Amino acid sequence: MKSKSGFFVRLGLVSLLGLIGCQTQPSDQDPNQVMDPPPDTTVPPTPTNGSVKSFDHDDILGNIGNPFADGRQVLPADGQRMHVCGKIQYATLGRILAARGITTGAGVADSAGTLYTGGSNIMGVANYPARVAEADRNSTGGLTRMFDMLLAVAEELLPAAGVDRIGTGTACPGTTLYNADNTCNADGFACLIGVPLSAVQLMECSNAVKRIAMLSGNDMLRAKRMTVATIASSAYLCD
Repeated sequence: MKSKSGFFVRLGLVSLLGLIGCQTQPSDQDPNQVMDPPPDTTVPPTPTNGSVKSFDHDDILGNIGNPFADGRQVLPADGQRMHVCGKIQYATLGRILAARGITTGAGVADSAGTLYTGGSNIMGVANYPARVAEADRNSTGGLTRMFDMLLAVAEELLPAAGVDRIGTGTACPGTTLYNADNTCNADGFACLIGVPLSAVQLMECSNAVKRIAMLSGNDMLRAKRMTVATIASSAYLCD
């Protein structure tokens, strides 16, 4: 009797343990199933410092906050310019220069035409045999080549003191870049970049000539050339 009663006690304990196990792990659950981690309820820290422009990373790299919140985007004018301002097409640039009296064919070393003709690949011209379209954004090498070319353009438009060749092209005949008092001529610079300068830009253009001349031993020709290259680069380099 003792052996039989002990047997039934052990059987009851096993059954009870099995029942508890079935309750803690449902029978229809796949033991190989990967469970999703619990959701992260951590609240991100609120930034205490930072600029209103997203390109200023001073003291905010470790505490960036919400990059899409108000105050984290670039200014509207900067955003519009970044979206619409791309690389000027190579052929278009050549037509613009030619219409302003610049020879775009290869010739004298370091001339605008030589830099333009020899820089087609650097400036992202289309590669039709390879089925590659022209680049729509400037590369670093392309920007460097274009700025060198615009310096050469400035030298050719102003080859000597008292000589102003912007009006020798077909775009704006008779126009000059500078007035007799060495101030910037509104019509001449509008012809150079294709849009008129604002009153503030025109004033800063004339002031730039004076400042550069003071820094270059009163070399007015160099000052005028540098101002032309600077104004032109702000329009044609775009990026």
